[in-house]
Amino acid sequence: MWYARLVQAARNARGAQEREDRDGWRRAAFVGWQSHLRPRRHLSFEEWLGQFGLAEKRRGPTAAVAAVEVARARANAADVLRAFGAEV
Repeated sequence: MWYARLVQAARNARGAQEREDRDGWRRAAFVGWQSHLRPRRHLSFEEWLGQFGLAEKRRGPTAAVAAVEVARARANAADVLRAFGAEV
């Protein structure tokens, strides 16, 4: 049992170190981004991070959230059609 705790502690420490390293790389990338801004080709900071593989991975909406948004959009569309006298 002590070995499992040791492995878990090592994983936690490694994860914390990886987060600290990544934050340091992002800070260094920010300084580089500020000094590399050019008038002709302006990159956003997220695009700059993407070039170095430091961009945060974005997650899309879950199926439940997407279903709620679709239902809300359909209700809004029906309200608009009713407001202009169209058949729903």
